[in-house]
Amino acid sequence: MRPWFETNARSGICSVHIRQEAGNISFIIRHGDLLKRMAVFDDQGRSTSAILRPERVDIAHYRRDSHEWQVSGIGRRLQELYCQAFGAVFHGSAAALVASKRYSLEPLREGSTVLACDAGAPVSYARLSMLRLELPCGQKHTMERGDIFATLKALDSSLFKDVTLLEAKIELKRQNQRRLVPMMINPSRDKIASPHIDVQIEEWLAERGFTTHHHAGKLLEIT
Repeated sequence: MRPWFETNARSGICSVHIRQEAGNISFIIRHGDLLKRMAVFDDQGRSTSAILRPERVDIAHYRRDSHEWQVSGIGRRLQELYCQAFGAVFHGSAAALVASKRYSLEPLREGSTVLACDAGAPVSYARLSMLRLELPCGQKHTMERGDIFATLKALDSSLFKDVTLLEAKIELKRQNQRRLVPMMINPSRDKIASPHIDVQIEEWLAERGFTTHHHAGKLLEIT
């Protein structure tokens, strides 16, 4: 990392400290940031300015349960260099770490059966209430009315195969509860937004293939 820090005006000083956390490992990376002119007081109490180099702290966190790295750092290039460095040291190749996607909308291509639920199961009902997709021509379209799966079924099969599924809203009903829990799933943002997600809902999402925790190999989640 030293050559990159030096050529990008951040000095070549960089220290790494290791912290063990309940089976996981965190690497605290301390390095210099860009020089900044800041207002200061001198010994006589007069206002002046000085050029200082602030310290910046980045984190590389390794999760043993999923074999994932979570890496922080301002700028994609710096994150790439961290990935190359940790990949080379711990996995034998600078190209070992690749970006992972935790969420997927691909199960929706199977049709309405993917949302079918048992009335006695912890999640007893599921409904697709919104789907945003991008056509091969680049046009984006949002479907929010009627039976979305029926509309999709009416599409040319080859066309539906080529569309990109951008975002979906799925409403779930937990057993013995009347209120539906809405969830927005966006794979490109690698996130799920919902007012409430409990263990039962997380298990349902994983069971239906909307979450992909079973990554193969060494993967990276950039934060």
